[in-house]
Amino acid sequence: MRASVLLICLVMVLVGCASTVQTDYPPVTRLNGHNYHTTIENTSLANIDKELGTVKKHVGTMPAKDFQSNEFPKGSKLFEIKDKDPSVVIAVLINGDYRLLIRMSGD
Repeated sequence: MRASVLLICLVMVLVGCASTVQTDYPPVTRLNGHNYHTTIENTSLANIDKELGTVKKHVGTMPAKDFQSNEFPKGSKLFEIKDKDPSVVIAVLINGDYRLLIRMSGD
């Protein structure tokens, strides 16, 4: 009986350890071959320029293709910011706010 309980506990521990998967990724949106990380800063509508497109797919890992995001839902609109280089900074419209996304260094 004790051996059965010990075996059951051992199997539960091994199964729990085996199912541990790394899922901690920074919040990233991919556009034009570049990864942009999400900031906590917003900008106003007056600073928004043309629409670049929308998030095509929400992924659970690091985005590998353009218009993918691991933070924003499919359909979230991406914008250029007036007088800013879109290869450096863009904006996403989320919950009525224009959130700034900054290109990741080394990208």
